[in-house]
Amino acid sequence: MGLKEKVIDWKNRLKDRHMLTIIVTLIAIIAILAMVIYKKQTEYRQASENQYNMAFYELVDYVQNVETYLAKSLISSSPEHGAETLTHVWREANLAQAYLSRLPIDNVELEKTSKFLNQVSDYSYSLSRKNIYKKALTDEDLNNLEELHNYSVDLKNTLDQLSADINGGRIKWGELTKKGEVAFAQEVSNISKNSFSNLEENFHEYSGLIYDGAFSEHMTSSQKKGLTGDNIDEEKAKQIAIDFIGKDRVQAINFNGKSENTDIITYDFSVKVNSENEENMNISITEKGGHVLLMNYNRNVEAELISQEEADKKGKEFLESRGLNNMKETYYLKQDGIVTINYAYKQDEVTVYPDLIKLKVALDNGEIMGIETKGYLNSHEKRKIDDIKVSKEKAKEGLNKKTISQLVPAGKTWALCVGAGISFPIFPSWNTLAERIILHSSPNSINIINEINSYFSSEVIIQSCYEQLRSENKDIKFPEILAELLYKDLLKSVNQRDRDLLCKCLSTQVPSPNLNWNRFLTLIKQLSPVSSIDLAQLVIEAYKKDVGLNSIITFNAETLFPTLINAYAQISLKKNDKILDYITEPTTSHYRGRIPFYFCHGLVPLPGSKQKWMNASDKLVFLENEYLQLANNAFSWQAISFYNILSTNTVFFIGLSFRDANVRRWLSWLHKAKVDTINKYGGANESTTHYWIEKSPESSQLKKWYEASVAHLGIRLIWITEWREVASIIRTSVENLRT
Repeated sequence: MGLKEKVIDWKNRLKDRHMLTIIVTLIAIIAILAMVIYKKQTEYRQASENQYNMAFYELVDYVQNVETYLAKSLISSSPEHGAETLTHVWREANLAQAYLSRLPIDNVELEKTSKFLNQVSDYSYSLSRKNIYKKALTDEDLNNLEELHNYSVDLKNTLDQLSADINGGRIKWGELTKKGEVAFAQEVSNISKNSFSNLEENFHEYSGLIYDGAFSEHMTSSQKKGLTGDNIDEEKAKQIAIDFIGKDRVQAINFNGKSENTDIITYDFSVKVNSENEENMNISITEKGGHVLLMNYNRNVEAELISQEEADKKGKEFLESRGLNNMKETYYLKQDGIVTINYAYKQDEVTVYPDLIKLKVALDNGEIMGIETKGYLNSHEKRKIDDIKVSKEKAKEGLNKKTISQLVPAGKTWALCVGAGISFPIFPSWNTLAERIILHSSPNSINIINEINSYFSSEVIIQSCYEQLRSENKDIKFPEILAELLYKDLLKSVNQRDRDLLCKCLSTQVPSPNLNWNRFLTLIKQLSPVSSIDLAQLVIEAYKKDVGLNSIITFNAETLFPTLINAYAQISLKKNDKILDYITEPTTSHYRGRIPFYFCHGLVPLPGSKQKWMNASDKLVFLENEYLQLANNAFSWQAISFYNILSTNTVFFIGLSFRDANVRRWLSWLHKAKVDTINKYGGANESTTHYWIEKSPESSQLKKWYEASVAHLGIRLIWITEWREVASIIRTSVENLRT
């Protein structure tokens, strides 16, 4: 081979090597990309699996709570205790329904389960309203509660069995998501007899309830007034589904069958949406009229980037764009970055609550993730609404101005004395706290709780529990147990990030601009519209106007009310300094320009709090011996502070039951001293009068009993119909605030 040929051969070999290198490199790149994609898909599937697992176990937990609180409601010893217990049922059932909707299962497949949870929530709320107005539950009410409790037990047991299938790997969420709803029915039949399909079997004999709520049987089974229009076929339903979701979002749509064994017949579809996620959207279109009954889409919401107000705005815009106009927000529930908003129809400035639409909005980008229109389709129609016969001004004239007008004249000072009622139901009542302590110290005592409550007062019960725990462990740290049980509901109801914010706000005395106070208020309003919210705004209004608010006394051992005051101090006044002095002992300093806030029963610090000022556990008055020590010391700082404030101010009592023996004793001593002074020197017109603001019972005879129970203590009653009236009553009573 000549030199020329050798050179050519070398060049050809070099080219082959370059080609080989290129090919090998390309293969390597493709392999790496495939591995990356596979890894990402695996991570995503795992994340989705974890998300569904979390939703399922939260569902299990909330259903268990529903069963427990329903059991307690059957043995409630008083309307007050019953109201609290039923409020818990309402909240826990709502949360259970929210997590049920997050599972990759069409709501139509679990319609009976969903209906049961809705009715439990709605019915318990209606009964709690009865209790609030001091009305005893009827035999029919108790029978209904017992029926609901029995079904909740069955549901809890079935979920427990289903949990075993999930833990054993017999159910995989990802597989159910991929196979769609048609395959789902077959899939569940092969799992075990105690799987999802059997959730519905729990309610095969459940006939529903007849009452006045939005989910009552006579509402859901009656003529569908909003279900208008002619019957449509599958193809028309498919086009309606695409238009409702948005053509640009629909990648593929599959027909999953027709649901005919329900009170509203629907065409059911699964939709693959244009996104990087693999989840399908489920949507059901009614055969009659082609209305959207429900739509549900599950994805993980990583961060909350928009406010509740923005979510509400996006929800209204979505409804209006789909022809659902004049809808008003009536309730919302936030969980894990998704807010569920209830919208009711508004006609002629009147809110029509039966015409209800539920909407799920993601708080990262405002995406609509679900809608349910059953209440609206059941009830919506053009109604004849009578003209308003009484104006607002005329209604105001109907108030007894001799009772509530100018109770505190200009130049006079006034104070607030608040109890557990202003923090309910975010914090438990004394009775509920005592029950929790009973079960903590003696878990087997659940069957005799009612008897224990009938024999002993709360402080005696807590003392007994303390003694039992101390007999087992002499080094028991009882304040820590109190903290855990007192803050349990509040801290459990939010995610970790919101929990951290709540703890920071509740454990600071300063309305620092570094904390998200707007978010704090949103969380509290979301949990419950407690009366302390309006009351805190009133305190800031009085502080700003400097109209005689002298001090605040509390017998609560938590900091919700003062923290709400701090929130409004920062938001309304941009106040960065202390506005309150937290007084937990006689040596606590009080500074000019601040409102003294007296914690007469001490403070229970937040679990894990290291704030020294909150560590007032040695000042707590929870145990009977602590009550007795306070009672035996007429010169305790609590008693002296109470005397001084009531001697020189008009005091409004809010959220107290007036069952506390020490409070009644202090009032008796003080009132006797005032009466003796008036009898000796005259000047009855100059005597200080104090007022107890309380909800009016329906019975006029019961009202007289209330009034007589505190008349000899120098207390007069101001009757209200709703707790939201408290702030306006005080505003009317204090002349400078009123004007």
